[in-house]
Amino acid sequence: MRNESRTTFVTRDCPLIVEDPGQPMEYTVIYFEKGGYIELLCGSEFTIHKLLPIEAYDGPKEELPKPVSDSRRLEQWDYDIIIAGRDGKNGKNGQNGQNGGTASNGENGRSGYNGKDGQKRPDFALTINDLQMNLSLLNIGGRGGNGGKGGDGGRGGSGSSDYPGGKGGDGGNGGNGGKGGDGCNLTLSVKSSNGSAIETQSFGGEGGERGMGGLAGASGSYYSGDNGKDGQPGNDGLTGKAGSIIVK
Repeated sequence: MRNESRTTFVTRDCPLIVEDPGQPMEYTVIYFEKGGYIELLCGSEFTIHKLLPIEAYDGPKEELPKPVSDSRRLEQWDYDIIIAGRDGKNGKNGQNGQNGGTASNGENGRSGYNGKDGQKRPDFALTINDLQMNLSLLNIGGRGGNGGKGGDGGRGGSGSSDYPGGKGGDGGNGGNGGKGGDGCNLTLSVKSSNGSAIETQSFGGEGGERGMGGLAGASGSYYSGDNGKDGQPGNDGLTGKAGSIIVK
């Protein structure tokens, strides 16, 4: 915990995303605009001494934050505070099979890689010493990564008057989606001088989507051989388990 005074603003265009252990884990005052959010992806505890609606700020306008330049970071959360595990990485796609030479079979496509499992957060403690507006909170595990697509089968080589065309390669199977992470065990300590409260929800992370199978390779021309077979899709990842929320 750091004890120096620290004030920040959370707005629609400038959420507070804590994803590095070196970032501050304690704030003296946070001015909060509905439509913005606080996303906590690391650490074991986070403390806000006073959380106020942004309308309560009466200081210089130049102190208000500018929109974040990296718009990729802006998620469409329906909650004000999100305590989440990190998402699993998507599996890589399988390589396509090479086409066959003259009268040779095409290579089979490689299977797609499985998506990585979403992260389960370690136990976490959130403390707000004076909450001045109603907020919503979500405790959720990380989303599983999507399975990679299977590679397409290679085309069979062309035949001749003496040899039939090569068989097309089979498509690779799709990778499985990663399992969603479990929600953490959250200890929530909130006080308010005006009767404000936090509404909470807890869910497991969604499983990743299955990868699609690769396409079959076509047979070679001129006394054609057989086409390959399409690859099979992988399995969707399982949903993680909901965590617990203990309110003190």
